Amino acid sequence: MEENDILGLGIRRQIFKFILNYPGLHLRELSRNLNVPRTTLDYHLKYLEKENFLLVKSENRFKRYYAKKRVGTADKVILGLMRQYIPRRLILFLLLYPEYSLMDISQALEIPLTTVTFHIKRLMDTDIVEKRRLGHSYAYRIKNQKEMYNVLISYESSLSDDVLGPFLEYVRYVIPDGIPPSYRHRRKKDVDEIIEAIYEIFPHPYHV
Repeated sequence: MEENDILGLGIRRQIFKFILNYPGLHLRELSRNLNVPRTTLDYHLKYLEKENFLLVKSENRFKRYYAKKRVGTADKVILGLMRQYIPRRLILFLLLYPEYSLMDISQALEIPLTTVTFHIKRLMDTDIVEKRRLGHSYAYRIKNQKEMYNVLISYESSLSDDVLGPFLEYVRYVIPDGIPPSYRHRRKKDVDEIIEAIYEIFPHPYHV
């Protein structure tokens, strides 16, 4: 069957285009954004999946939908995690504050240590976070910071919210102007090392 036939119905074309622009949403989110009843939407999603236009990833009790010809495997994993409150906070924190211990992360984000430990293990299992020995403890960081940041920028319109939007603005406009306010109380050596690492991870046109 030709693509135009499969997407011939206006509603299927609308659904497919929306998922292209906003990958990783589940049925309820799609229904709300498209203003299509869930039963009707579910029928068309199953049809598009059957015709190999959609990839469906089960996550807990949700199914998340991706345009099969658009999103890579690594992107799907990251997008799914970035839609979850705790993993999203951990990922963003480790992007800006690499090589923190579990205790440091727990205290900084005010999340119970057991919760941080559980989610960091999940992030390590999906190859997003890595750890290395630092003194008598372990420090954690995003395994591939540049790849992660590229994914966030690529899908900014899909992921932006009260956490991600300010984070991206912070990286683009605040860091190149000097030492971020949150770093000013740290030792100068630590500040210099952190800023240098962030400049490497987040290149900016105004930074030389």
